[in-house]
Amino acid sequence: MRYRIVLCLVSMTVCGSAKAGEVVHPGDCLKVKTVEQRIATCTASIDIFEKLGEGIAVMAALDKNFMPALGITYETRGTAFMELRDWERAKSDLDKAIRANPNYLMSYLSRGKVELATGNFDPAIADFSKIIEVSGDVGQPETRIWRGLAWMKKNELQKSLADFSEAIALKPDYADAYFSRGMVRERLAQRTYAVLDYRTALGFVPNHRQSRAALRRLGIEPSP
Repeated sequence: MRYRIVLCLVSMTVCGSAKAGEVVHPGDCLKVKTVEQRIATCTASIDIFEKLGEGIAVMAALDKNFMPALGITYETRGTAFMELRDWERAKSDLDKAIRANPNYLMSYLSRGKVELATGNFDPAIADFSKIIEVSGDVGQPETRIWRGLAWMKKNELQKSLADFSEAIALKPDYADAYFSRGMVRERLAQRTYAVLDYRTALGFVPNHRQSRAALRRLGIEPSP
């Protein structure tokens, strides 16, 4: 969704040196092609937001879309930093995104991925659980995969298995879920079931590279 944020509605008292009637379109940073351009475009909007200082509260009161748009802008830049593996700046932006727009669940998913990548498994699980608790079926399969991976990192294999199985129940053709469950079943010494999961993943996605590699590691040549 494209948000339009009006930074100066009446006078220059809120925006300082900004021109009256100036507008910013945070959605523009979603359109650029490269990560670097996305960061630069988002930063241009964020710099204007941050210069408002206490005026942010005024703008939030005047325009109900202001804080949601600010949150999406931070989340977009945060995910760009994730692509660069700049975890510290990604985490900082995603924290700000959630403070600005706590109802935007993508920010929790992105932050959970950062926490998982940096070895902070409990905070990752908390973020993924937040989505699972409030999202209904929307986004559940992917989020279950991510939480299952976090449980697996903590060696909570039964909880991991439960999340992967639930992802499959919600999306029966989800190849990544079968592969992930196969990994857990290997660690639980359930080789036969692990092989079945890897083969099922390949049944849905014949070129699923990770499942092919897993079968070869177990001494089984995947079907062409």
